[in-house]
Amino acid sequence: MFKPVTPAIAAAALAAGLGAHAYAGSALLDFEDLAHGQIVDNEYAANGVTISAFNFTGPNLAVVFDSRQRNTNDRDLEGPNGSDSRAWSRGNLPNNTILGNMLIIQEHGQDNGNGFVSTNPDDEGSRPAGSLTFEFDFLIRDFSFDLVDFEGTDEQNGGFFLTVYSGGEEQTIDFSDFTDGASPWYVPGLQVGNNSANTLPTFSAAELGFSGGFDKVVIGLGGSAAIDNIRYTIVPTPTAAIGGFALLGILGFKRRRA
Repeated sequence: MFKPVTPAIAAAALAAGLGAHAYAGSALLDFEDLAHGQIVDNEYAANGVTISAFNFTGPNLAVVFDSRQRNTNDRDLEGPNGSDSRAWSRGNLPNNTILGNMLIIQEHGQDNGNGFVSTNPDDEGSRPAGSLTFEFDFLIRDFSFDLVDFEGTDEQNGGFFLTVYSGGEEQTIDFSDFTDGASPWYVPGLQVGNNSANTLPTFSAAELGFSGGFDKVVIGLGGSAAIDNIRYTIVPTPTAAIGGFALLGILGFKRRRA
């Protein structure tokens, strides 16, 4: 689900006749409005986000996995659920965190014509697994997410990478940046492997050397993994700024007339 974290700004933008992405604010993409096993590509296009997957060995499908499910094809992605005693056993997220729906690179199965995979959702576990790409219709100034059940840290087998793009330029972060205490992306308490769940740091345009922001993020996975709770901040556009000032002016005029 696309959730603006700044509803007042979003309402102002919409009232001024602007698009959903024509304002500055933070947003959350958590996939809770989709079904277990659903293929994800253009579901968030109306919010300016397009998602795609690349799989080295299987179908190029980004698929929703509900971690509250039981007896799935991937037990390592099954998190705590109500009174269920199982929980994330490692990582910097509390072991009772309910993550709900997550995004995986599907290991097998095909679209059956109804927008769902024909077999149970299961993340790709090969080395390397593949990548997930997020393309934005606007510039963003930062990006972060949760990494779950990640098992492919070996750089010789693809490891992990996050590449951001701005125009013809790109910058890449690899897994070693999370374990280097001198890195701006160092992650305290990071643990990976089966049943792990970690919140990764915020990757900002300024730290990556992009003054204006970036519009594409590719996450490369060296093995089994899921991602969740994608958070980003939209760079203000001139249209949004003008619309916002105009709306404030109208509201101010009404207050003076009252």
